Amino acid sequence: MSPPWPRHITLAIRYGVILLSACDEERKAPDPQVFLCDALVSTVMITPAPMMPTVLDARWTTLTAGRSRVVYENGAGRRREGVWVEGAGDHAQVLLGLLPEREITWTIEVEGETCVTQGTVLTGSFGTVLPRASVTGSARDHWTVLPVSTTDNSWVWILDEDANPVWVWEHPRPTSGERPPTPFRARLSRDGTSILYNYQAGGLTMPSQIGRVSLTGEELGDRTVVGGHTDFVELPGDRIATLGWVTRYYSDEDRTLLGDTVVVMELDGSSREIWNVFDHFEPDLTVQWSSGFVVEDPTIEDWSHINGISYDE
Repeated sequence: MSPPWPRHITLAIRYGVILLSACDEERKAPDPQVFLCDALVSTVMITPAPMMPTVLDARWTTLTAGRSRVVYENGAGRRREGVWVEGAGDHAQVLLGLLPEREITWTIEVEGETCVTQGTVLTGSFGTVLPRASVTGSARDHWTVLPVSTTDNSWVWILDEDANPVWVWEHPRPTSGERPPTPFRARLSRDGTSILYNYQAGGLTMPSQIGRVSLTGEELGDRTVVGGHTDFVELPGDRIATLGWVTRYYSDEDRTLLGDTVVVMELDGSSREIWNVFDHFEPDLTVQWSSGFVVEDPTIEDWSHINGISYDE
């Protein structure tokens, strides 16, 4: 009796697309628990993203109503798993957590079917020498999104569990040739498809910038607000809350103090203050607070100096 699987399968790779064809030549029967998914997965294309060489753009087509996903390793033997996707048809997913210049083995899994569609792909180079990083404590259980600056460059990184950079975006150098600005904070977007980062305003009346980069490395634009600084957080509806600056003049003392606000940046480009430190706390005017921080007026004293913001739904 003929076995239920093809007696010979030819696997060809052209332009990153896997083509499966069967003929009737005799061959040794495979393990009955594992077979090629030619009846369940028709085409697969897994290639490095052009602008982010350690990110893979995975696309595959399934012929079954079940769930499927990509399972892969990071180039050093650490297993990674893509998210399950539902149903028959075309699927696309971005695969993260890969080391540069490594051969990556991937597998398409179909839930409920003991089948295998496998292949390999090479990740690219970041194209620059990066400073070394380390992580300690609980950070070793997670990936870390962070801004990185040196005397010459500014980046946003994602570090894996072993402090290896697996995603690196370098801020373009200004046309004047000056050093790029220093990012203060970087966060994964709420929908998990991009990275947000910010640059602090140079002074009370100067604009700050919050930029967005897709996980595949494309710049997605930026938003600005006067006086934004240090930290921000993304809110529902594509809004952003950022720390801002405010001053208050005390006529009896002839002194001006610098405090902090929380400003919400709306989708239409407008902004509104939702919190002001002077409305909730009174500064101790018996203390001479440090001055020289404010570019526009070095006599202004730096009082509340808030550095962090978070959001709890």
